[in-house]
Amino acid sequence: MKRFRLHIALLLLLPLAGKAQQKKTPLTLEDAIAIALKNNNAIQASAQRVTKSEQLIGTGWDIGKTQLYYNFDQNNLAPNNLPLGVWGLNQGFSFPTIYGAKRKLLKSEADLAEDSFILDKRQLTKEVSVAYYNVL
Repeated sequence: MKRFRLHIALLLLLPLAGKAQQKKTPLTLEDAIAIALKNNNAIQASAQRVTKSEQLIGTGWDIGKTQLYYNFDQNNLAPNNLPLGVWGLNQGFSFPTIYGAKRKLLKSEADLAEDSFILDKRQLTKEVSVAYYNVL
């Protein structure tokens, strides 16, 4: 019985003895910056704003939907004195330069969002660098 207990105790302590310390390499500045850029929610939100702005550029040429309508008016009489039922299509177009101007505006907003993203990345890189050198 004692021998059995000894074997169980050795089996339970075996994982503790087998766990050796691993030599950790020091964190470099580039690694710290990469970790900060990966885990920072503000940077991720800024990147999503850039993506959204770039996707909205395509809506600059958005032409409205075509509408189908039916109009029945008893005051609109045919030559046989029966009211007319009128079917029709309706679609509005803007002047072509308006579409170009809207696309240009959306493009400039996308460029602004990208510049803001670059500034956010640089600011975070600066803060991580200052903190890294303070720790060293």
